[in-house]
Amino acid sequence: MFGLRPMEIVLIVGLVLLLFGGTKLPQLGKSLGEGIRNFKKGFTGEDEKTANAPPPASSADKLASGGTADTVEAAKSKQA
Repeated sequence: MFGLRPMEIVLIVGLVLLLFGGTKLPQLGKSLGEGIRNFKKGFTGEDEKTANAPPPASSADKLASGGTADTVEAAKSKQA
């Protein structure tokens, strides 16, 4: 039905080169790729902060980092 012939593709690429220039094309491609990535993340509901968040520290880690037994017990009671 509707398709681009090779001559039309060459014409479109030529116009893009004239409009943006050879030095701007890599930046244009990078920003287009980032936009597509963000668009996909919006649909999947994926959040970078939650995806890269470290797991919660255990009570043994809290004691090793200088916490007292009282603070560890208080943290356990809050989790329960």
